[in-house]
Amino acid sequence: QALFSGVIMFNTALAAYHLNAYELSSSANRQESLQRALELYFKATGLLLELSSFQDYRLYMALLNNVGHIYHELGQFERSRKYLEQLSAMCLMDESGSTCLFGAEAVGPEEKEQFLCNCMSLQASHGAAA
Repeated sequence: QALFSGVIMFNTALAAYHLNAYELSSSANRQESLQRALELYFKATGLLLELSSFQDYRLYMALLNNVGHIYHELGQFERSRKYLEQLSAMCLMDESGSTCLFGAEAVGPEEKEQFLCNCMSLQASHGAAA
């Protein structure tokens, strides 16, 4: 039940609030939508991490990616960096997963590369703006 609820919250955060935020014309509405997406991502994470059998590393990596992206969009770069660094560590660890709480061996190299490129581009875009 917790897994099902967590996945539904993740999908709702992504579809109804995160992606929708970029279609809103006012900055205040966009920020409100992104904040709501964050709330749902955090609820989804809490539900998923309660499960001792939780092993969907793609979903966990997507949560880290999306939360890092939203914080970046909100101009909260330190918070963004925190999540993107966790994601980067998961992308860079070896196949044994020994360097992280969550093994990421079930995630293919192409997916890891895409996540890592996103981390690097978000961090670079903040550095360029500073």
